[in-house]
Amino acid sequence: MRLTLCAHDDRHVPAHAAVVGRAATERSDPPPAPLSLPGPPPIITAEHVTGPLGMHMLIDLGILIPLDDAHAYRRDDGESLYGRAAITAAALPKRITSMTVCGATAAWVWHGGDFPATVDILSSSHHRTRVFGRPIRTRARRVPADQITSIGTLSLTTPERTACDLALSPIEEIRAHSWQPVIAELMKQYDFGPQPCLDILDGCSYLHTAKQARDVLTDFACIA
Repeated sequence: MRLTLCAHDDRHVPAHAAVVGRAATERSDPPPAPLSLPGPPPIITAEHVTGPLGMHMLIDLGILIPLDDAHAYRRDDGESLYGRAAITAAALPKRITSMTVCGATAAWVWHGGDFPATVDILSSSHHRTRVFGRPIRTRARRVPADQITSIGTLSLTTPERTACDLALSPIEEIRAHSWQPVIAELMKQYDFGPQPCLDILDGCSYLHTAKQARDVLTDFACIA
């Protein structure tokens, strides 16, 4: 089967895809997802195009973005919220598709950029499976239901909770991955300030990086 790579927005996302929970009620909801129409899947392999050479050509042209040597996604999908959600949902192994993505993975869905180096999920179990060569990193954190939302079939932390999780990362990781501007962009893009995050952190005082996270959220200069 050949892949027709035409410009469109998220045709593979079901029409009922919507952001729910506290984040949706406190801000304007994202625009409704487009109707699902026949089209390329979120994750592209050589069988969807004219073989490996065709796939490499599309990557060289910037039409596809590689995830590893055998998988890629459409640039157009990676530049839209619903497209990134569909890519992430399709990337998760079947046994963890019902779990909630958080941290760097949720930040990628909300904000975009490069596909993250780890797949972060809320889970108390250890997962040895790798996703396109990337390790699954689990976070055994108690996250209230109002800090979790969904886009299509993907469950993920809200933008506010995602910003908190990034701020809760070890300071070395914050610097290495430049989480500072990502947190700032999440606040700008989804119209919230530090206070909702500080309220969330009130329920995370048991985490050893909670104090650091408060400092990060109230004074970005502390990690500059």
